[in-house]
Amino acid sequence: MVPDKRVKVLVPGKQELDAIFMDMYKETEASRHIDCSCCGYSTCELMAAAIYNGVNKKENCIHYIKALAEIESIVDTQACCGCGSDRCGR
Repeated sequence: MVPDKRVKVLVPGKQELDAIFMDMYKETEASRHIDCSCCGYSTCELMAAAIYNGVNKKENCIHYIKALAEIESIVDTQACCGCGSDRCGR
């Protein structure tokens, strides 16, 4: 008997997709349809489905990385005392 090699792919519902997109800082409909395919998927929704199925991760989304860098930049700026040093410890 030949072993069954089919792969079961789960389809995320709207709530699951919303949670994944929010975790990726894709809060608007427009940001959820950038569809740049830098991640290897033709649409952001397919990327989110891959994340849902555990075969990809949000860090493979260039727009997530960009948003994360912007957030970190804001936090770094707020932590600084204004001295201009990139190593400010306050």
